[in-house]
This record gives sequence, C-alpha cells and structure tokens, in this order.
Amino acid sequence: VSMAAGEGVAQAAAVDQIAARAHSHAAEELEAALAAEEEEEAARRLPLYLALCNRSPSMLAALLAGFDGASAAAQATVQELLPGLLLHLPMEAVTEVLLAQLRGEPDASP
Repeated sequence: VSMAAGEGVAQAAAVDQIAARAHSHAAEELEAALAAEEEEEAARRLPLYLALCNRSPSMLAALLAGFDGASAAAQATVQELLPGLLLHLPMEAVTEVLLAQLRGEPDASP
C-alpha cells in the first residue's frame, strides 16, 4: 500500500510540474502576443493563454493588466478573441477578476 501511495505522490508532483511549465510558457506567449506588431502573430500566440484562462479564470488579470501597453495589433486581436472566451467562463470568476482590476489589486494569476 505504501508503494502505491508513493507513486500517487510522485504522479501528483509530476502533474504540478507540468502545470507550472504550461503556465510559464503561457505567460511568455502572452508577453510576446501583447508586443506583436502583426495581428497574425498575436492570433498565433494568444490561444494557449486563453485556453488556460478557461481553466483558471484568474489568469485574465494578467491579460487585462497588459492590455493598455499592448500593441495596436495585439489589442485588436484580444478584442476579437476575448468575447468567445468570456462566454465559457463562470460569471463569478470573471466578476472577481474585473473587480480586482478596478480596485487596482496586484495580479494574482499564477
């Protein structure tokens, strides 16, 4: 039984490590997308981040925080893609993120 418990702990640690890498990569892609000068590049880089926002709505905070400083191409792409994402997010989660942004609270996304 302890062998099985040890394997479960190892699996959980591996899953956590993969999730951390995915979030890190997504954050890099978001940064590159917001700096993109062409809408095609922004549209290529944003889907991973938006997919993770679907799983973790608190990640919207980083997208919203970076929007003002984003390139015009990135802003246009976000405006095009965001409505589709918002349709699939729990309203309570979106409300929390928006209210935190309005209060000027720091980005709490992973």
